[in-house]
Amino acid sequence: MRFLHKRDANAIENIYQLTDNINNMLWGLVVVKKYLFILMAALLLVGCGSKEDEAGKEESEKQKIDVDQTLETNNLELEIQTATVEDETIAIPIHWKQWNMYDEAHLSLVAHPVVEQDGEELETIAGEDDLLVKKKQLTPARASMKYKLISEDEPVTVRFLDIREEIRDEVITIELD
Repeated sequence: MRFLHKRDANAIENIYQLTDNINNMLWGLVVVKKYLFILMAALLLVGCGSKEDEAGKEESEKQKIDVDQTLETNNLELEIQTATVEDETIAIPIHWKQWNMYDEAHLSLVAHPVVEQDGEELETIAGEDDLLVKKKQLTPARASMKYKLISEDEPVTVRFLDIREEIRDEVITIELD
């Protein structure tokens, strides 16, 4: 049997100490990773919770009104499905399609919307460009209009003026709660 020299025994002892140190470092990293994961998860939950609170506040300020009214006149179909009241404004998306004598037409040409409340025309805030987008026959289109309300209690009337052949108007009334 062969005996180890003292320096060989020291080398083996150093190797054992080194492996113990590496082992301890690895366990330390595992613990750090675990706490880091818990910290990240907690931050994520807190962050998502605050976004949900903000979304809840936004939803409480918005009032969505189901309108679901459709008009058909002079080879034109107009539809208002919903309206949204928020911060003294009303957003009215108008869905439309035409199949008249024009190959392409914009909404203002075939039925210009006039939005009134309590007999006064409402100020247009956004969406005027949508009225001028030309669409081919039978192509569904949408004009997203937004108006400044006079009152959040009075109903809003949307009149569509047809000025191509004779002056006529079609009306959709939106009741505000």
